[in-house]
Amino acid sequence: MKSAGRLIGSLFFGIIFSLIMPDPAAGKTILVPQDYPSIQEALDASARDDTIEVAEGIYYENIVLSEERKLLGKNNQTTIITDDGEGAPGAVVAINGDCTFSGFTVTGARGAGLGHAVMVTKGKPQITNNIIRDNSFTGLGIHSEMELAAAYVVGNKIYGNGGAGIANFGQSSRSIIKKNELHNNANVGIVSVNFAFPIIESNFIHENGAGIGMKDGGKAIIYKNSIINNKLVGINVSKNSRAKILNNEFMGNGTVGVNVDFKGQIEMIGNKITDNGAEAVAIKGKSKAVLDSNQIVGVLPTVVQSMDSTVRITRNTIYAKESPQQRGAVTLKNAVCFLGGNEINGTVDADEKSKIIELSSEQLVYTPASEPFWTLPEGLKVAPYDFSSELMQAPESEDNSDLIQLTKLPPVSVPPPEHAAGIPPAVMHFPPPEDMSVPTATPPPAPPKSSGCLWGIF
Repeated sequence: MKSAGRLIGSLFFGIIFSLIMPDPAAGKTILVPQDYPSIQEALDASARDDTIEVAEGIYYENIVLSEERKLLGKNNQTTIITDDGEGAPGAVVAINGDCTFSGFTVTGARGAGLGHAVMVTKGKPQITNNIIRDNSFTGLGIHSEMELAAAYVVGNKIYGNGGAGIANFGQSSRSIIKKNELHNNANVGIVSVNFAFPIIESNFIHENGAGIGMKDGGKAIIYKNSIINNKLVGINVSKNSRAKILNNEFMGNGTVGVNVDFKGQIEMIGNKITDNGAEAVAIKGKSKAVLDSNQIVGVLPTVVQSMDSTVRITRNTIYAKESPQQRGAVTLKNAVCFLGGNEINGTVDADEKSKIIELSSEQLVYTPASEPFWTLPEGLKVAPYDFSSELMQAPESEDNSDLIQLTKLPPVSVPPPEHAAGIPPAVMHFPPPEDMSVPTATPPPAPPKSSGCLWGIF
């Protein structure tokens, strides 16, 4: 009995001791400027699992954030990190580990090349709730050729940069880019090149040079974004790149809603595309495309064009608005087109070099996930698109935050041609996923914009 009593007593005091003593694995908190005058000094003095909290102010530094640390700003409008102006141009914030970077404005990055405002080279960092603005080149660059760089980029405002807003580079770049606002970036909102494979979900992408650009083998899943009023294209997929484009909205982009060229491949399902400057969708240069269950409204005579390419057009509503005699809903030039199950207001025009293959109702079912290309990053899958179900749901990722759902859109009711001119643009518009208005910050002087255009879209 005495042994049992001693055992119970030891357990009781062990529990009390564990409650009152701090967990060493939780790390300590370091304050800037109270404990250290600069952010980098605080980082250098920290260990894994430490948290560095930075007070409001302007910090003229170029910092390196590595390993498992949390770097938190007090207020993302007034806690500002800007290039110190010393030495060769480089990243203002360089990240190479499983870190957290949140609550800052990052501005003033100089030069091109690797002179991004924020640059990730490896690890799975969380980059959240920041403002990345007015840098001379790219806002956020995610580089990875050999080691995995899988950044979780959520809830940031990225604008006014001289190159891309977010650039994904390299075959080991596998980031999730979600619920960000990207606008007024000189070149492109988000770009994927050199076999990078981001998931781009629920972002508000507007008034950039182009919305999303892909080239040189880049891939992307582009899901539920609002891509509006970009100066050139909404999405450009070129040079052997591939994109899965699901349940997005495109409106008011200056030239083409979705452009595919130079052996690009796309799969477009459940999108709304309206009132873009020229074609709603253009497929050129020996490219391949599937357009299924989209609502497509074009302003000029050609709404969907396929030239020197192969395209499957099934179960879409395609409306040639304000077109003479409603011509040009689909235009084919030296193209092969598999066609069926569409509601088309306008004509399908094909030259003598084109071939139209009418599909029967049994041939309309399309399950894109069965294709080998659509093997997704680890931990995330999209189920085959089964049109017998109103809601297609993918397995959840480990943190339950990146569920991809594909919703079947019902057929759209298109007004008769004589009323087309009276359709207000807002009819086809739905707002971004949440309020993403950019607050007014008190900036340091902005650097001059880069005159170059490295991320040329065409």
